[in-house]
Amino acid sequence: MIMRKIFGKFLAAGLCIAMALSSVTVKADSVDQKYLALGADLTASQKKKVLELLNLDDNSDYKVITVTNKDEHEYLDSYLSKSVIGTRALSSVTVEQKDDGNGVNVTTQNISYCTSGMYRNALITAGIKNADVKVAGPFKISGTAALVGVMKAYEEMTGKKISEKSKDAATDELITTGEVAENIGSDDAEKLIADVKQKVAEDNLSSPSEIKQAIEESANDLNISLSDADKEKIQNLMDKISDLDLNVSQLKEQAKDLYDKLNNSGILEKIAAFFRSVVKWIGTRLIDSYRDSICFSDHLIELRPYTQTISKTERFFSLGKAIVPLSGAPLNCTEIPEMSVFCTLPEIISATVPEKIYISPVGCSGIVRRKNERNMSINPRLEELMVNISAQMSSDEIEKKSRIQPRGRFSQELRTAKIAL
Repeated sequence: MIMRKIFGKFLAAGLCIAMALSSVTVKADSVDQKYLALGADLTASQKKKVLELLNLDDNSDYKVITVTNKDEHEYLDSYLSKSVIGTRALSSVTVEQKDDGNGVNVTTQNISYCTSGMYRNALITAGIKNADVKVAGPFKISGTAALVGVMKAYEEMTGKKISEKSKDAATDELITTGEVAENIGSDDAEKLIADVKQKVAEDNLSSPSEIKQAIEESANDLNISLSDADKEKIQNLMDKISDLDLNVSQLKEQAKDLYDKLNNSGILEKIAAFFRSVVKWIGTRLIDSYRDSICFSDHLIELRPYTQTISKTERFFSLGKAIVPLSGAPLNCTEIPEMSVFCTLPEIISATVPEKIYISPVGCSGIVRRKNERNMSINPRLEELMVNISAQMSSDEIEKKSRIQPRGRFSQELRTAKIAL
């Protein structure tokens, strides 16, 4: 609880941005306007510093709002304790509406806890789109004044408020992401929360068991280890988010680079996991093989027919592809496994296979083509079956899809016939 209070002070700026951005998109005549919210307790030198960090040599194009500490308490007392909100309003923020396709972009200066990605995720949860946001303080501070500033701007511009559910979910997302980041790092925390949020919104997950499974799947896909406490925090957050009816397309559009990175991470991790399993399998086989290995030095007399002396200390054993008789157990060097079991084809094949591994008409046509090219023979029933399958597509369609290179007598005759036509 103490940690959450500390984090809350640093995270508050994000929600205020959400409020202002929503107002920018709601009211038609507010589009293209720029908003600047300044903390009322800034000294002249601090205000100058903040404006420099916000790249504002001239703020005449901005509608300026001043936020007092009293305003902070009025807006935030229901969310944060008075000790967390503090006694001075110092942080500041600019909000600028952008064209479609811009997405939500956030930069911070002197905000020591919450990352730009954490802000952006929460803003998108609040329904924000296509806006550039800058948050700054005169030194390392929490950012609560910026939060209240944009909320105040939102109400002045539209006379409307973001729903209590959206405010609560956005604030909770910032706080939860920050707390989880303490254990797994901010980059992984951002990706994890975004991925789970996408699953919840995309699949309309609402039950605790469904959300729990989504959290575990995302953590596994990203190779992230979560504590039970962090899982519970994310579960509570997603319970709120599941009630917001988020637009999945907007999530991806407004943070395209994040979701591209997220998808790439998931794909790469799955590839890495596959190769890890392959390496583990090979290693296990090698260990098992070593465990059952034969010491050649114990069988030098029996191996003499297969031995070539290289030097006094080196020998070369040429075992060929036969079963070498050794005392104790023969050494099988053939291509047939020792524990082989002979059976009929119907006993080892299955008629229930996924359609994705069916042989396509193009594949069947290629097999028949190569059979004719090379004057080979195959099972007549099998050839008939492949001819029937390849007939599902015209020869022109097969030619386009197969990308056949000119080779062999049959291919050349086929092309010659087409040219003649």
